[in-house]
Amino acid sequence: MHLNKAGPLDIITGADLTIVRAGAKKVIREGIVVDVASGQWDPTGFVEAEVENIALQSGSFDTSPWIMTNATVDEDDTTGPDGLVSADKATAIDSSVHIVRQVPAYVDSTEYCNWTIIQAKTTDWIKLTLGIAAGSIGGAFFNLTTGKVGEVNATYNFDIMPLNDDWYLCWVSNTLDGLGAARQMRIYICDDNGDANLSYVAAGEAVNIFHAQAEIGPRPTSIIDTTVAAATRVADVVKFESIAGTNEFYYAIRYYQPMAFADLPFATSTLIDHRIGTTGAVEQIKVSKSTTDWELRVDDGGVFTLGTGTGTEIGWHTIIVTGRSGAVDFWIDGELVDTITPTIAFANTDIEELYLGNGFVADLQCNFKIESCIKGDKYLDSSQALRLNALMEGSP
Repeated sequence: MHLNKAGPLDIITGADLTIVRAGAKKVIREGIVVDVASGQWDPTGFVEAEVENIALQSGSFDTSPWIMTNATVDEDDTTGPDGLVSADKATAIDSSVHIVRQVPAYVDSTEYCNWTIIQAKTTDWIKLTLGIAAGSIGGAFFNLTTGKVGEVNATYNFDIMPLNDDWYLCWVSNTLDGLGAARQMRIYICDDNGDANLSYVAAGEAVNIFHAQAEIGPRPTSIIDTTVAAATRVADVVKFESIAGTNEFYYAIRYYQPMAFADLPFATSTLIDHRIGTTGAVEQIKVSKSTTDWELRVDDGGVFTLGTGTGTEIGWHTIIVTGRSGAVDFWIDGELVDTITPTIAFANTDIEELYLGNGFVADLQCNFKIESCIKGDKYLDSSQALRLNALMEGSP
């Protein structure tokens, strides 16, 4: 098998790879913020869904709807992780509570993630919240010098990730039950006093803030800039087109799953979507998640749920699908987990497209990181599938 290296994605030579995203995006790569042009492959490897940042102003913290409580903000005061003088300085002005906050339009019974890119200026600690107005409820303390998490309120998920030049990405997430309208995004300039409450800092203590985002889902995605209104990032669509049809095929995907199945943001998140057929009669082989398992779906009548827990945990995985008329084998991490017998005529392919990390319908995407893909026109027996799995596992 010959691999042709194309950035972070390994592809089989001769396949027509198309990256469709009708808009630019902004990502964090190797600790710095970089712009990705419309239609370009995301250099971090993630295939991302359409997601909205409901924070109405993401980067100018002295501008409405940001509200300062006992704090001032100096706009464009220091160099941000994008290499430009684009980060603001937030400074405490007395010895009381110090807050930079806004109130996005959260919806009840929905999981949200609040996150910020932030740097210590003269003080170490902040508290980032997704809670109601009381400062002791709904978030986590982060130390911007050590990169450690302090006290965390119960039921909140959280993390802190280092970027270049002592910048950090800090986030908290939680499902809003009955309190959506009362929730706020709050950044406290404070100390962690060890019991999840606030300890005030002296006047003049400051932090630098580059970006803030509030989005549906359990984890941060890529940066979505806003100025006066919520904004939506256009979905990534990665596919092979015009693949010559044969009676036999295989394809293997090496991917990183950033969260457990229960946390994936879409109910039918799709990793592989293989559309086969003639105009007006397209059939599909689709690898999608159910609640707890992968499903191998075939549009001619089959929905096949795989064993519980198979390839559903966080981390790197390899999926291989190989078939010939009358049989399709499904492998995960070197284990044959299912064989099905669809009626699809694989050679009848005026239309043949292979989508990676998403489905033909864009809202079926889920944020997988695609490291490599190999496709070929033969059926793989067990020994060949195991050898291919071993090859793919050497990708990251």
